[in-house]
Amino acid sequence: MPKKKRAEGGVTLNKRESFTRLGLKRTNKALHAIAQLQHLANPAAYEYTAEEVDRMLAALRQAVEDVAERFANPAATKAGGFKW
Repeated sequence: MPKKKRAEGGVTLNKRESFTRLGLKRTNKALHAIAQLQHLANPAAYEYTAEEVDRMLAALRQAVEDVAERFANPAATKAGGFKW
């Protein structure tokens, strides 16, 4: 029998339920944050270089690759962030 743990509101969830609940919430949050980056493409409101855009997009691609690697190899760890 799968282990169960408490979630918000005292509801008990197993590992599968926790994964689907959190996966949906976190994926939608990440997609929303990425969509917000599109607003930065407005040249009337922002000034940026092609190099800055390339670096930002490379960081996003690397983050997606890191997530895929972590699912392929759960023991892998990598911490980081984006900096100009």
